[in-house]
Amino acid sequence: MLWLLPYTDLPQGVKDEYPTAEALVQNPAVMQQALEAYITHKAGPFAGAPTTTGFASLAKIEPDFPNAESHIQSLLEDFRSKHPDADPAGRDTLYGRQLLNPKEAVCQIVMLPTGAQMQNPESASGLFPSVEEGMWCTIGACSTRSLSRGSVHINSSDPTAYPTIDPAYFSHPLDLDMMARALLHCISFTSVEPLASVLRRDPDGNLITSKTAGPVPKTLQEAKTFVQNSTVTEYHPVGTCAMLPKEKGGVVDAELKVHGVEGLRVVDASIFPTHVQGNIVSLVYAVAEKAADLIKGLDGMDVVERIDSLRVD
Repeated sequence: MLWLLPYTDLPQGVKDEYPTAEALVQNPAVMQQALEAYITHKAGPFAGAPTTTGFASLAKIEPDFPNAESHIQSLLEDFRSKHPDADPAGRDTLYGRQLLNPKEAVCQIVMLPTGAQMQNPESASGLFPSVEEGMWCTIGACSTRSLSRGSVHINSSDPTAYPTIDPAYFSHPLDLDMMARALLHCISFTSVEPLASVLRRDPDGNLITSKTAGPVPKTLQEAKTFVQNSTVTEYHPVGTCAMLPKEKGGVVDAELKVHGVEGLRVVDASIFPTHVQGNIVSLVYAVAEKAADLIKGLDGMDVVERIDSLRVD
């Protein structure tokens, strides 16, 4: 099974006095100035981070959620009754507990200083920046506790042919429910200063959104519809060679050896049996370090002794 994190974004118009990435793209002279500032002084827009991000728990995005536990359990049980073989390892139960933990994130909130073309999700270059007039920013939520599991399959004997990838976003109803609530939480930021004064609005005070995004959702049901129409990948694929017992859908054992195959290990993010909060790269490094020790025949105490020998008193 494959996990790919979904990202639901809402492009919003920004007042012209607050230049965004569109200012660079629309004006070659400004782009040249920005490049020179970075090359010469390591300053300007290219010296800063392209995103602002944070993580929020369910208790944070909806602190007054009535009967949250029973709501989550009912969605889990309903899906389980309809798809009894979908989760042989019992991971959904774990996710349900994590969603209720105020110290666990239900979403990653991402703010981008650029608009987005939601009709072009195939690549980042087609998605960003906006081609509509004016300045734009994008705010959105990414799932950190996705229960929906997709697949990746070979479809040709040609080794250069791309596989068929189906992320199956929101195939589990709890994912759609949580993402819609996270999106409404993100939208609430637009009424808070200083962001509220930066955004463009129509004569009635409504946010200006991109033509492809549609109106800003105000209710949970509207948010669910928006999420289904405005979600792209945030990548971070894991899980296709999960470290689990074979009878529970696993591919590798605790030593990263493929079940039933001699002399073959898998050492990458595909062995994660569940997803992680945030980006996966640091855990990939940890897996690689552990794999190196396993291949060299080192156990935990060997590693501790090796580290101790490197210490300088």
